[in-house]
Amino acid sequence: MLKSRGAGIYHEILRELLLNGQIVPGSKNPNSPGYNRASIEITGFQFLLSNPRARWINSTTRPLNIPFCFGLTMYFLSGGKDVASIEYYNPLAVRFSDDGLTIPGSSYGSRIRIDEIFRILQDDPTSRRAVMPIFTNSDYRESKDIPCPVALQFLIRDDRLHCISFFRSQNALTVFPYDLFLFTWIQEFFAMKLNYDVGDYTQITGSMHVYEDELKILRGEIQDPLEPPYEMAQMDKVDTAGFLGLESELRKYGLRELAVPPEFDANWYNPYWQSVFHVLLAFADRRRAGERHLRDLNLIQQVAPHLFLP
Repeated sequence: MLKSRGAGIYHEILRELLLNGQIVPGSKNPNSPGYNRASIEITGFQFLLSNPRARWINSTTRPLNIPFCFGLTMYFLSGGKDVASIEYYNPLAVRFSDDGLTIPGSSYGSRIRIDEIFRILQDDPTSRRAVMPIFTNSDYRESKDIPCPVALQFLIRDDRLHCISFFRSQNALTVFPYDLFLFTWIQEFFAMKLNYDVGDYTQITGSMHVYEDELKILRGEIQDPLEPPYEMAQMDKVDTAGFLGLESELRKYGLRELAVPPEFDANWYNPYWQSVFHVLLAFADRRRAGERHLRDLNLIQQVAPHLFLP
């Protein structure tokens, strides 16, 4: 098992695939992203990140679409499953919809019961039953979007909330940075709500892979050093429903349905959530100007100075 304290786990995983990956022929299923694309794969892959706040993989080769990272977390917490809410952050989302209206597999938040996880861990902090199944019997269908994560398990040990995630499949080059952000952020959000510090993040993946036609990009990625910042600041308390409502209004503003951005009461939210708001507002301004991505980390650091540790 690979172990790391920081975002450098990304390059460690990619190097491991180059050194020890096995070639697998392309999928025969036309609905699969791997259709007729050979891959380099390690099965039963495991890693542990001991500092899940070091979730920011700041790659110069493949810079993150920063608002999409936060959009995923809002989509999860709101239980969203419509295309429009996530297509706002990721224009490619509609490609994974079977009907053009809903996301059948990647709508993880609509598949789980957050309140039940809180109840289980509040009633019994030693419980081993705080499990969120994501892959279900309904996913034996044919679809463009079958969920890659299978389940999350949360364990409180040594006054910290640990998370173990189980994946059936994961693209280490293109998808991993967003999955790592989403699930470690959700882990910290749950820890904050339960009044615990965040613990280890462990991931077990059935097929960790990259596609053979991505190897040139992968080698370039490994050669380019990751740049700081890596570690996000500690998350503070928040009125979840209130902030989700604010995010919804920002999306309307970004789509020009509102003449002015929604009002933001700086006294209502602490610096952490003020920073998240300003990231989403910066993207809404870009969205109104016709831009569909925001990868400028320098801008994010200017508008959201409280998101990162020095």
